[in-house]
Amino acid sequence: MAGKRIHRDISVQAAPVASTTSAAPSTPTTSSPSADNSQNRAGNYGQISDSDAQQLLSLVNDARAQNGLGALTMDTGLVAAALAQCNYQNSINTMTHDNSNYSGLLDRFAASGATCNGGCAENVAQGASSSTDAFNMWMNSPGHRANILGSSYTRMGYASVNGFWTQTFNGQT
Repeated sequence: MAGKRIHRDISVQAAPVASTTSAAPSTPTTSSPSADNSQNRAGNYGQISDSDAQQLLSLVNDARAQNGLGALTMDTGLVAAALAQCNYQNSINTMTHDNSNYSGLLDRFAASGATCNGGCAENVAQGASSSTDAFNMWMNSPGHRANILGSSYTRMGYASVNGFWTQTFNGQT
């Protein structure tokens, strides 16, 4: 895996939520934008297409279904938070969870219109050649796999910019 890196996950637990146990839908769904996040439509995934982002959501939901977990939906605030982190990593040419534009993960999520009801988490990677490659890198890392299979998470965001990949999660109900 020369040239490919993943970074240890950050997970912040807020208030617990009940996990869903519904089966994964046959087609991925996208949540409606919230009123305070109306300018950030799901679909702005950086340098990957909507279909590639939906492919990652399908891979995530397939893995969750295989582990008896409910499906995630794509969330506009989480997409915006992921894109902000990708843009920041690209600007400093370093893979990181830190971002000098925000006081921390919770602040960045809030600024993007995402909440951390039930907790929130983030996976970052560098050097993946595709959404599938990034997914496989994360699934082969115990901490990142734990985020993907987090039973309290119900929503996901995702973006990539110039080889920096970010995946975000929350338990918003």
